[in-house]
Amino acid sequence: MKKLLFVLILSGVYAFASAQESDLQLWTGPVVKYNLNDKFRLELEQQFRFNENISQYDYTFTEFAIRYKVFKYLDMKALYRHSFISEGQTGSELDEYDKSRVAVNASTGTEIFNTGIKVGYRITYQHSWENTTLIASNYFRNRFDVDYNLSKLVDPYASYESYYRLDDKNEFRQNRYTFGLTWKVSDKLDIDSFYRYQNEINVKNPEIDFIIGLGIIYVIK
Repeated sequence: MKKLLFVLILSGVYAFASAQESDLQLWTGPVVKYNLNDKFRLELEQQFRFNENISQYDYTFTEFAIRYKVFKYLDMKALYRHSFISEGQTGSELDEYDKSRVAVNASTGTEIFNTGIKVGYRITYQHSWENTTLIASNYFRNRFDVDYNLSKLVDPYASYESYYRLDDKNEFRQNRYTFGLTWKVSDKLDIDSFYRYQNEINVKNPEIDFIIGLGIIYVIK
């Protein structure tokens, strides 16, 4: 009986591990932010992503956004993103990455008793569709942030985000955990570096991604 139980446990662990698909990825690219005035800001981002243990170019996206400061503790943002793959990729890969996205979000945050620690929350509604098939998906995303104003050189931060699928699915589909450092190069230039772990849930053969991020943020004041 003990041997049978041991075999069953090993079989269950193996089946669970086999159902998980994991990958190490790199996400990198520039972001430009232009402050029109105290209320409005325009943002442009171009990001490149590499997968297969950072050995293969995956896809890129271009994102345009406008942010509006409603008042001191509330920001609103609307964005459009187009993701596309390199020329020559076809089939399921084309369906997967030739996508468009529109989203709106609201974010708030405050510093805790002048400690340099800031906590924040962001809720996002996201509508995406595949440009070749027009298949669409809708999500609510909830993100919780903690930032610490450590020094004039670098600030650490951490966040947790959940993805909730609509479209009559009505279930959580992904968790995302991020730990990062924001390097202050100048009053207009920052470098964002982070490590991210994200995992799918409530899907067959869920994916687990380990992500290294490196971005350059330039602010036009």
